[in-house]
Amino acid sequence: MGNPARELVHILSAYRLWGVSGIYPTRDGVDPGDVQFWRGQARALRLVAEVDQILEARESAGRPVGHYREAMVAAFRCIFAPDVQWNHGGQKVELIPQWAINQIAGLADNIDDVGFSGVTVPEKAKLDIGSVLDDLDELLDSGELPLDGPSSAYVRRLILSIRNLLEDADSYGDVDLLRHI
Repeated sequence: MGNPARELVHILSAYRLWGVSGIYPTRDGVDPGDVQFWRGQARALRLVAEVDQILEARESAGRPVGHYREAMVAAFRCIFAPDVQWNHGGQKVELIPQWAINQIAGLADNIDDVGFSGVTVPEKAKLDIGSVLDDLDELLDSGELPLDGPSSAYVRRLILSIRNLLEDADSYGDVDLLRHI
């Protein structure tokens, strides 16, 4: 899977129209009567939904994402906006403002740099891991593991982190491993 934010920037940039003369359609010149127009709209909507899902996962992981929300609203509006035509030279149609595209491009760079290591955890693995974590909890509670206080607390934090990872897998299907490393 490529970077959905990067692909979305490419599409939204093509949707931006600058001053021209004559009547022209929006969205990269594709006629709304053509099936390609609607395929492009569906692809753009899938990408914006993927980017929104990444933001939701990052937000649930405690990462700040509020600064991307306004750009995402602009992207949704751009996709759902009616087809606009102008017949006056020098008009500028902004289905989406450039700052919003720049913001999503910044998110794409962030995804490239930091990554969104989406990994699906199979159900059997979740059960096996959960069982092992329960066994570790029992060992820690019984005192069979010769760990001092700080070491025991560290192992318990690791167990909690793995349980949180499994909860994320249940909630989102994929989990962001980088948040849990």
